[in-house]
Amino acid sequence: MDGESLDLRVLRYFAAVAREGSVTRAADRLHLTQPTLSRQIAQMERNLGVKLLEHEGRGIKLTRQGELLYARAQELLELAEKVEREVAADAQELTGRVAVGCGEFAAMDKFAQVVADFSAEHPQVRFDLLTGTADVVRSRVDEGLVDVAILMEPTDLSTYEYVRFPQAEEWVAAVPRGSRLEGLGAVRPADLTGLPLVVPWRSSAAGVLANWYGDGYDELDLRFSMNLSTNGSLVARRSGACMLAIRGSVERLDPTNFSLLPLDPPLTATVVMAWKRGRVLPAAADEFVRYARERLGRKSE
Repeated sequence: MDGESLDLRVLRYFAAVAREGSVTRAADRLHLTQPTLSRQIAQMERNLGVKLLEHEGRGIKLTRQGELLYARAQELLELAEKVEREVAADAQELTGRVAVGCGEFAAMDKFAQVVADFSAEHPQVRFDLLTGTADVVRSRVDEGLVDVAILMEPTDLSTYEYVRFPQAEEWVAAVPRGSRLEGLGAVRPADLTGLPLVVPWRSSAAGVLANWYGDGYDELDLRFSMNLSTNGSLVARRSGACMLAIRGSVERLDPTNFSLLPLDPPLTATVVMAWKRGRVLPAAADEFVRYARERLGRKSE
């Protein structure tokens, strides 16, 4: 494999062919002739020593190696575009983009105010918000596609710098209207016996709930698991299941459909703003991290 086999320009050509499912359509979008584009892809295949495309009827399909390259190409091209934006930022006035990965937490209201205030001071800075699970957010930070992550503990922070939010997150039971739990002031472990449950599928969050419940947690009717509460609530409503979740992820549920009940004994979690240790952040992200650390009012670990 030679040094030009993964040229970004040709990667963009390959990604366009993969998206369009046709060399002809991709050539039109790229403003190239079809023979020119075909030669570029063929040269890439020779350089890599693998077949990337196969003809199928009037279109093409990706080989297994082609599918792998397409997945990685999208990550590389997104990172390249991010770097280009950062390098091109105006050095006199703070500009650029800050990519934030986050979950659904009550702490996001505090964070949103920090973002709004920073934006008022630096209106040329743009924010990209990615909402996802902790695993998705962490992977994007590790790949350099996200600058700052909002994560719930427990989580491995050994490769990150971070600052904790001052307020704790509260675990609650989201109980569909009509459930036998609805009239309770709080939900105790024994109250969950015999009920179908919707619980997080992330192992660390499930472990927190198991510790709260005590012996016999695995014997409960753990019928549904979820990564985000939005779709979990739909299943809970239709099945009459009780959903255990962080209040911040369910507090906007329609109160005509759900009651939110605290757990007894109470169960809380902490949330951190984290960024990759040792990574040189672009100017806008670096300034935002400094600003947010001061606003959150806690010493960085």
